[in-house]
Amino acid sequence: MCVIQVWNDGRLTSVDSYPRALANALPLNMKPEHITLEEFWYASAQAAQNGVDKPKFRKLVKELESLPKTQERLFFQLLETLEKDPEATCDFPLIAQLRIWRRKVESKRLLLSVPRIERLLIRHFDNLPQIRDSEACLSIPMLLSLVQEADPSRLADIIAVLKAKKVEPGDPRHQIVSNFEDSLGEAL
Repeated sequence: MCVIQVWNDGRLTSVDSYPRALANALPLNMKPEHITLEEFWYASAQAAQNGVDKPKFRKLVKELESLPKTQERLFFQLLETLEKDPEATCDFPLIAQLRIWRRKVESKRLLLSVPRIERLLIRHFDNLPQIRDSEACLSIPMLLSLVQEADPSRLADIIAVLKAKKVEPGDPRHQIVSNFEDSLGEAL
């Protein structure tokens, strides 16, 4: 038996005591150009649980690198999933994957996705105090960098929106945004 996380109706959930024989039956030899978001994350979880599947998963990731249209499709599937599931927005690995796939999105389509990314960012910023996962703090700068890469002219506005939000003394959210701003200054 193994424990694995899978996508279920657009949400990442844990399946306890999943029979290993059934887990091994997942087609890691699927055609990468047709892979769905659910299949990708299932394959990722399977590789994490079962070392035998890691080379197959690495091969899948390598093949995806040469498929920009597939990565673009996966980017928008993941963006839609994040919009539907407020808890998923706080999952740093999902945000990191969104940023990886963003590299293959056409600039016009990426520009059109900025308002959606901004809504995710604001929702995550607002929900951060209820999250007990320290990795969740990493999602704010990751989402800010997505906005910066897609539409640099929007970055100052979204930072101003975040800084204008009232937070309790000692709340790390404004410090996270300030640190991001500082890193921009150092990069220039």
